[in-house]
Amino acid sequence: MERGLGHDVHHTHAQALTCVTWRRSLYKSSLVRCCYPGSRKRRGHMSPQDTGAVIRGYYDAWTSGEFGQAASLLAPGLRVEVPVNSYPDARSFAAALEGFGSLTTRTELLAAMSSGSDGMLLYDMDVPGLGTLRVAEHFTVENGKITRIRQVHDTAALRAAGFVG
Repeated sequence: MERGLGHDVHHTHAQALTCVTWRRSLYKSSLVRCCYPGSRKRRGHMSPQDTGAVIRGYYDAWTSGEFGQAASLLAPGLRVEVPVNSYPDARSFAAALEGFGSLTTRTELLAAMSSGSDGMLLYDMDVPGLGTLRVAEHFTVENGKITRIRQVHDTAALRAAGFVG
């Protein structure tokens, strides 16, 4: 387990991000900074085509409350497939991300992987009144922007709490 940007990060050896220089200890954090747009240093050294870096940057941004940074990684014509609600464009999805994401008290990244323009994240998030939600997200990245998000999670707690509109 590692600590990263205010939340716990768990990953397995089988993960295959384009940038494979995972931080092994707090002393080697500079290895990661070159790869993720959410990192504070050396941001300009990341290739905009690096799918793993883009989706990790998106996750790192919204989970640390930097919703504007997360939204900047969304393509204007973003397509979103989620089990509840609908979002016709990046702006409506970004507003929902900030609204719901700001309720989140903890996230734990369980797995991250990418290949070509496709990437996936699996994480747990704690939301007061809902408990822990396990979320799987599939991303498509083109020209350094997320063009599609497919999200899968159990909707029972969300429906019971009235989040479904």
